Amino acid sequence: HYQAVSDRPRYDITIPAGVQTIGDKAFADQGNLYSQTIHMKPLTAPAIGTDVFSDIVDTIYIPQGATGYDQGNWTQYADKIHTENQQ
Repeated sequence: HYQAVSDRPRYDITIPAGVQTIGDKAFADQGNLYSQTIHMKPLTAPAIGTDVFSDIVDTIYIPQGATGYDQGNWTQYADKIHTENQQ
């Protein structure tokens, strides 16, 4: 039985500052996992494999001043990446 994305539970995911690599399909095929938002904490984009966030994310927030999120496999998420507002 297929569950529509809009019916799945939504989670926010935070990737800690110390993460340097996220492997291929790290969040793929996770059953009901659907993240509306991913918060990236590394100032330098971790190296990522292919389809890391495949169809589970609406928005990826990166820190102000972060670098590298416009390169490599990150380009497949260019339309979802936004700078996190610091308060």
